[in-house]
Amino acid sequence: MKMKIAVAAVAAAFASPAALAQLKPVPGFEWSVYGRVFLTAEAVKADGGTTPMSSRTRISDNSSLLGVRAEKALTGSLKGWGQLETGFKADDTTGGTNPFAARNSGVGLMGDFGNVFIGRWDTPFKVTQLLSVDPFGDLTIASPSGITMRQLAFDNRANNVLQYWSPTFSGLMARLAATSNEQKSDAAAAPGTAAGANPRLYSGSLEWTSGPFYVSYAYEKHRDSIANVTPTQGVDETGNGIAAKYTIGWAQISGQFGHYKRTGSDDQKSGMVNLTGTFGVHQGIASYRRSSGGDVSGADQAKCDGFALAYKYLFDRNLDFIAEYVQVNNKTGGLCDFGQNGVGAAATAGGGDPKGIAAGVRYTF
Repeated sequence: MKMKIAVAAVAAAFASPAALAQLKPVPGFEWSVYGRVFLTAEAVKADGGTTPMSSRTRISDNSSLLGVRAEKALTGSLKGWGQLETGFKADDTTGGTNPFAARNSGVGLMGDFGNVFIGRWDTPFKVTQLLSVDPFGDLTIASPSGITMRQLAFDNRANNVLQYWSPTFSGLMARLAATSNEQKSDAAAAPGTAAGANPRLYSGSLEWTSGPFYVSYAYEKHRDSIANVTPTQGVDETGNGIAAKYTIGWAQISGQFGHYKRTGSDDQKSGMVNLTGTFGVHQGIASYRRSSGGDVSGADQAKCDGFALAYKYLFDRNLDFIAEYVQVNNKTGGLCDFGQNGVGAAATAGGGDPKGIAAGVRYTF
């Protein structure tokens, strides 16, 4: 409520009378402003490999964001809603690093039937196989997605997507998503290139929650696309994943296993297991993750593992401090890196092993 009043006051100071009229409450209309600022100071390096990276310090932003969400009651349980969420880098203003509305943004209708919407949004695979079970929230260098999730290929926030989320029945909930094919090429098909590609993404999940238990299954397919980023005619990817979480007293145990296929490459299998312990304002996290396969068929197949150890001090529900140590071991090949703010393919090529320590503060509102 304080945030709404503050935003309204700022708007009142600068807006025109016509704009002010849009802020006046109407029956059934609710809106809110929310956000997160999260910065860490880091020291990172990559030992071994083709091009080792010497130790260096840096300040990294970890998905700082600002969002506005509005809902309007229509009739019965039916509501219309819209959300605009934009990221910003709180550490620098380098050109091109602050794209507008690049995070979860969309418009839809929700009611007893569930929630249906269009826009740009995290896929069901990402929500259930990563965000729901990763104690780091897919943030900081400790994110496991540089080893799991087919090395970020299935860590997707999809553009031009239609999603449906079912209501919850006895703890069960389903999510479905499909993208448009706006990047379709009418050129003659040229396998391995964008010419003739008709890229689409399909994603779905089923999750069950009951008290301290959480279990989910998800499937995702990228047609004529690598990582849902690069249109590539004749190259398809599929992912199947299962995830689970159990909380008892001070401890929470979570894990995920994924099996991924890509045209022209061997299958990749990866997984993680996490333990989180909370003792009042103190929290400790230990995470182990590993991956095997996924390189071009006929080549030596990549193998890697890694771990992350972290300590959190929870000032309150809005503010926390984190300190962490992360290590990635590319035993064969160089596919794996930190999940976020990685050292890059040049530093991991040939078996480079990223290592890093980080400490920072996160504030949410």
